[in-house]
Amino acid sequence: MKLIPVIDLLDGHVVHAKNGTRKHYQPVNSPLCKSSQPIHVIHDFLSLYTFDTIYIADLNAIMKTGNNNNFILTLLNHFPDITFWLDQGAWATQTLSHQKIIPIIGTESLNPETTIEDTLFSHCPPFILSLDFSHNRPLGPVPLFQKPLLWPATVIAMTLDRIGGQLGPDLNKLTILQEQRPDIDLVAAGGIRSLVDLEQLTKRNIHTALIASALHNQRLDSCIISQLAHY
Repeated sequence: MKLIPVIDLLDGHVVHAKNGTRKHYQPVNSPLCKSSQPIHVIHDFLSLYTFDTIYIADLNAIMKTGNNNNFILTLLNHFPDITFWLDQGAWATQTLSHQKIIPIIGTESLNPETTIEDTLFSHCPPFILSLDFSHNRPLGPVPLFQKPLLWPATVIAMTLDRIGGQLGPDLNKLTILQEQRPDIDLVAAGGIRSLVDLEQLTKRNIHTALIASALHNQRLDSCIISQLAHY
């Protein structure tokens, strides 16, 4: 099981994401992370395990109120061995470019009226697609959710209304997406609480997950994470 910690950046601080209501997010102050400075938060994550991948949501860019490029570049320089998955609410060609960045295209940031043609992603560099949902409804152009052959090799199932909550992952939705494209690396995101949830994902042949709250509240400690790495 590959676990990928998440940091949500807003105005240069890591904030606590909950239920997708971004305007209410507050800087993190958790049992694990006493500082909301991005470098400190990543060091705290690395105190648990030598994660090689971290997901960054640039909330300013996603909400079109600027970006956190300067902070992200600092992280790239400070952690040269880490690959960053980066969501800036933009097309992959418009995301901050760096050899250690893999851009995320999130459907919530796409115009719902986008024409979904077979050549939709033909001009894109390698990217990860995030199929975004809220309250069981797809966000963005619905036809893209119905054309799995257009999806890249890695797809995130992002249930925004479960983020930071205690509902657990949306196993039904993950199963449906798996049936549509059983060959892809499907990444679970939103609602993961503990080892039990991750074991359920593993039983369903899902081996990658985005996590944040379970790290901050220390329901996943270094022993559990090391154990999961061998699943």
